[in-house]
Amino acid sequence: MAARNFARCLELVLQYEGTYANDPDDPGGETYKGITRRDHPDWPGWEIIDPRKGQDDFPDLLESMAALQSLLADLYQRTYWLRTKCDQLPDPIDLLVFDTAVNMGPQKACRFLQQAVNKRQGQVLLREDGIIGEKTLAAVTSLNPAKRKEIISYFLELREKRYHGLAQSKPRMKKFLKGWLNRVAHLRKQAEEVALA
Repeated sequence: MAARNFARCLELVLQYEGTYANDPDDPGGETYKGITRRDHPDWPGWEIIDPRKGQDDFPDLLESMAALQSLLADLYQRTYWLRTKCDQLPDPIDLLVFDTAVNMGPQKACRFLQQAVNKRQGQVLLREDGIIGEKTLAAVTSLNPAKRKEIISYFLELREKRYHGLAQSKPRMKKFLKGWLNRVAHLRKQAEEVALA
């Protein structure tokens, strides 16, 4: 089940990560499908991308390169999916944590989950340390469907607040706000579809 969920979640996350970009206003700088050279300078995918930058069909040609796509999936699985224990989280919480880890970093994704559990349980059950351990896993997997829905809602509210805060504190980031909020809206829809299934 975890492997199936990873493939499904990766496909959804990559819908938002685009292809190749090097926007001077993006703090991540040079990026391929969400993988920033700043955070992953030694990723072997750059060795495939760099020599092709001058070609007429760049970056479209990268899509058909199986080796590059395999390296990309491997990095996503190791760095974001497994590090945040998404393989042990229930649907659709696995998707929300994974997408947040990709977009905001693994620690922030884990902390948002812990904050959401504490908020919706009405007490501090979990240390908000940004690490998903046994206590966090037990708290999340034991949630009934109604509480799980509340956790999802609050988790996504935390993301929206973070995006608004970024746009307000860093005016050059405002141009990304609409896309970020659309991403959250799409995640909310995906979560609702899973809840109805």
